[in-house]
Amino acid sequence: MFHFYAGPFIHSFKLTKISYGIGKYVFYSTLILETLLFSCSFIFGRRQKNEKLDTIDYALLFSIFWAIAWTIYHVGSMEDIIGNFLRIIMSFACYHTTKRYLNTSSFLKFEKLFPKLGLFGVGIAVVFIYTFLILGRHVYIGLNTDSALPSFAQWITMTGNRFSYLSAILIVMGGKRGLILSMILAALFYHYFLGSKKKLFKIVFIGGIVIGLGMVTLSLGDLVKIVNVLPRPVYSRITPFLKDNSDDVNLRDATAGRNKEVEGVFALWKNDPSIMVTGMGFGAWFVETTGVVDSSVHISPFALAHIFGIPLALFLLTIVFMQPILAVRRFSKNKDLQSIFWVVLCVSLLVETFSVFEFFQNPVIWISLARISQTYLSKEDGFSHNLV
Repeated sequence: MFHFYAGPFIHSFKLTKISYGIGKYVFYSTLILETLLFSCSFIFGRRQKNEKLDTIDYALLFSIFWAIAWTIYHVGSMEDIIGNFLRIIMSFACYHTTKRYLNTSSFLKFEKLFPKLGLFGVGIAVVFIYTFLILGRHVYIGLNTDSALPSFAQWITMTGNRFSYLSAILIVMGGKRGLILSMILAALFYHYFLGSKKKLFKIVFIGGIVIGLGMVTLSLGDLVKIVNVLPRPVYSRITPFLKDNSDDVNLRDATAGRNKEVEGVFALWKNDPSIMVTGMGFGAWFVETTGVVDSSVHISPFALAHIFGIPLALFLLTIVFMQPILAVRRFSKNKDLQSIFWVVLCVSLLVETFSVFEFFQNPVIWISLARISQTYLSKEDGFSHNLV
């Protein structure tokens, strides 16, 4: 969990060009440590009465052995193999261990404390990069602020403190488009299932007006010149989506190169269609159009399909995404705000995985899934049990 709290500040070193490598070293060190701690807790921890594996447990275990088999066949970079293997082991151990200790005092303390720590960590990082910006230093506005999502979930579910609203401000100031979208969709999800339909209508109505005005402005004038009045770091985040009189939208800049990753995976599937079914295992790689061999696929559904194959990837995504969707229907009846908080948080983090490969690397995703499935999805009507 260290990188969840300290990650934004460490990431700010890269954005301010102080250090490009420290984030990678801290991440892998933390990943190894978290994997060891969760695995030891899973193996040596005190088992609960009637403790059983559920569908997510079985799916993760099957995915591990499936990927190992195809890793042996396709090989790949040893760094990628070890990294992806540790990610899924950590996710499995984290998920199952969390279910085991949900009713302990330690988890209850964690439940109250971690949103505050995440908000504090993001706040420090935002102040740091904007201080550099004010001093005239070059700063790339694209801070990883997912540590503020728990506080945001508390704010919209009214389970946090009076400072929880700051999370929305910090996420927007961070400038990471995927996280801003995650925040918006999580709010819409909450208001659709559990909140006021009037508020949902207002949000959609106001959003429609803003989008409409933007389209009108685009049709009446040169929007590239209009947004030129914005600060340069903010301007650089917007202009890839625009086009001037001569150039089309730069898709590579607009997607931060993610389109090239997807194109590389599709090219690999075209050359060998069997990989669509089997995946390439933990060392999955592809060749870019430039001829460079790469392994990074940021969009989680494509990354999962690349590693495990399309059928297994779809199964994993289905059972994970259906967990909060089915749970929210039950929560809408008993109005358990603390459980609703976990559902909204889970949704926001899962939406984020469509812009960055956090699916097997953010332990809070698996903690939230464990909290939802173990506490409220009973053996008789829970999705995680009906599939086995």
